[in-house]
Amino acid sequence: MIPALLASGSIPLLMEPVRNIPEAPPGTYWDGGLTDYHVTVPLRPTRDCIFLYPHYTNRLIPGWFDKRSHARRPNPQHLDHVLLIVPSQDFVSSLPYGRISDRKDFWIFAGQDSQRLRFWDTVIVRSAQLGDEFMEQVLSGKIRRSVRPMDDLWLSP
Repeated sequence: MIPALLASGSIPLLMEPVRNIPEAPPGTYWDGGLTDYHVTVPLRPTRDCIFLYPHYTNRLIPGWFDKRSHARRPNPQHLDHVLLIVPSQDFVSSLPYGRISDRKDFWIFAGQDSQRLRFWDTVIVRSAQLGDEFMEQVLSGKIRRSVRPMDDLWLSP
């Protein structure tokens, strides 16, 4: 438990990552929130590799404090080997309340825990279905028809 907690606070480029957490897959662990919102450093894997980057939206904004800025965009050269995996707007719109559940729900549903939990449970089940569809695309090879250049994503806010 302690290594996982340490990893959740390991700030990339400032702190050493936590490696090989017991009962977790082998690997290097950082604070994911910071890596999600600080896509300002080049992600350079070995030549034949790509980074799978599952994200809740097609908007990647470098820097936490200006995350609401629509003008900020990561350097495209830093994303040469990144495969960004995002739900479609149709999927998000089909969820209850037309959105993905998030931490603001504690305020929105204050005093209505059963309603919040029902919402979250629905999003979890639907997201699992989305994950199954993604794996079917990968295993069947159909994913080749779904991949688009990152530039296409920047066209819509």
